[in-house]
Amino acid sequence: MKINDTDIFVIGGGPAGSVAAAMVAQSGLTVSVIEKQHFPRFVIGESLLPKCMEDLEEAGFLEDLKTKDFAVKNGAKFTLNGVSCHFDFSESFTEGWSWSWQVSRAQFDKALTDNLEKRGIPVHFGQKVTDFQYDGSNCHLSIEDEAGKIQHVRSKFVIDASGYGRVLPNLMGLDKTIGKESRSAFFAHVKDDILPIDQKEDFITIVIHEQKLWLWIIPFGSGVTSVGFVGDPDFINQFELDDSLSEEDKFTALLNQVTDLDGRFSNPEYVRTPKRINAFGVSSSEIYGPGFAVCGNSSDFIDPIFSSGVTFATASGSLAGKLASRQLKGETIDWENEYSQYLESGINTFRAFVLSWYAGKLPEIFFYSNESNGKLKKQICSILAGYVWDKENPFVRKAARSIRAISNFIERNPN
Repeated sequence: MKINDTDIFVIGGGPAGSVAAAMVAQSGLTVSVIEKQHFPRFVIGESLLPKCMEDLEEAGFLEDLKTKDFAVKNGAKFTLNGVSCHFDFSESFTEGWSWSWQVSRAQFDKALTDNLEKRGIPVHFGQKVTDFQYDGSNCHLSIEDEAGKIQHVRSKFVIDASGYGRVLPNLMGLDKTIGKESRSAFFAHVKDDILPIDQKEDFITIVIHEQKLWLWIIPFGSGVTSVGFVGDPDFINQFELDDSLSEEDKFTALLNQVTDLDGRFSNPEYVRTPKRINAFGVSSSEIYGPGFAVCGNSSDFIDPIFSSGVTFATASGSLAGKLASRQLKGETIDWENEYSQYLESGINTFRAFVLSWYAGKLPEIFFYSNESNGKLKKQICSILAGYVWDKENPFVRKAARSIRAISNFIERNPN
């Protein structure tokens, strides 16, 4: 299929790329999406936050998505040693959406690109960007199809939303490792007709199994649930030396070690074979430059603990699409302040929560807020809902300092 020159090329058809393309099209410019894979395809990042609903609505996807019957997500539940605390999104400090969805990303991402195509936005599947050059006026892309045929195309701007593929960061040498601590993920889809322990099927459940290791439970409302371990690679890989065990056997053995599950997944039937991701945690040294912007997981990926991935994808994709469109229409854009610094402020809030989570401080605060402090709980709930740019919230203005102060207070007042 011939790929025509356009005003803006978007690399990647996931949430970041789809939202970016939609925002460009809304501005009146032409846009095309280049996607290496064919949809539907499997990817993790299945639990959305309320903040991303704003971006999906603004980009024109929401009404279409509402017809797909995705499971409603009203909050998050954390469980430790048989005790649970709940954060209901309707009780957040920040005004905004009070719910989101739990989605199979294969169906969700395909719904997004189907919507783009209905609007007349070309989405070219099975195409790989192999080179990027900018001559001061135009971007030049080399795009290779699955038969090895290469096309050379031109645009005024390129938005990289290629996710874990990290096309422009790899081509331009922009990769930057973040954090020194290695973590792994081991996850699967299982048949699941058993209600959660406290019937909160409209919440994501996070089970804290031991220090630095946790388990997600994301029900899709279809009899299938996403289950995944994240944390210490040694714990996750403890059965590696036993060659007689399949990946399903290893995953089942790990599940059976988690007493807080009360045997819910003691003999799971796998819909999707367990898969691993090792040593994640990567960023880009530059997320914008002459003729390009990088968004979503291509620019930064922190950790899956607070389901920030899709929210950051839609927020950064929306912003990149708007700013690039304004620039091509003649405006002077301060990419450092309007894009990089803005996104970094939200990332820093999520990162402070992630670091405190693995240090063991944040779980203590979660359970303390559940029992003792309504205002504190609302402020935390807003972060869990994705409202990490609300400067009225102390956890946004001074995330690390706020967490440290509350942690110190709890240590001094254990009862």
